[in-house]
Amino acid sequence: MAFVKVALDAQEPTVAPDGEYDMRLVKADIKHSGPKAKIPGEPYVSAMIIIEEAGTDYQPFWHTLMIPTEKTDEENVNRYKLNIQRFLACFNIPGDADGFDTDDFPGSTGRANVVQTTNEESGEPRNELKLPRLG
Repeated sequence: MAFVKVALDAQEPTVAPDGEYDMRLVKADIKHSGPKAKIPGEPYVSAMIIIEEAGTDYQPFWHTLMIPTEKTDEENVNRYKLNIQRFLACFNIPGDADGFDTDDFPGSTGRANVVQTTNEESGEPRNELKLPRLG
């Protein structure tokens, strides 16, 4: 085996402090809830977000958009739709009465509040997006 010369001095990025930031969507994937979920197989969009503030190197984070289906509890349908509408508005992503296209997500930019929370499974700090209310 060959020796690879590279300085191994990288540092883990930190989570952003609470505040309002310029952000960019990196990618979006349609996934399905796991077998232990209240409704297994329920679809959702997982969007990867990076904070684009000069001089910062914050850890990327994800935002989940639950997609209502005929199996979704009635009390959650409006909340799911409102979260989607707020997200699309914040990141200037087109959408209409029929829905939206996740191909429009990568590269979209927006500005919103971010808060620090704790990952329930690992106990590690992470960021969470707080979307502005619709105008």
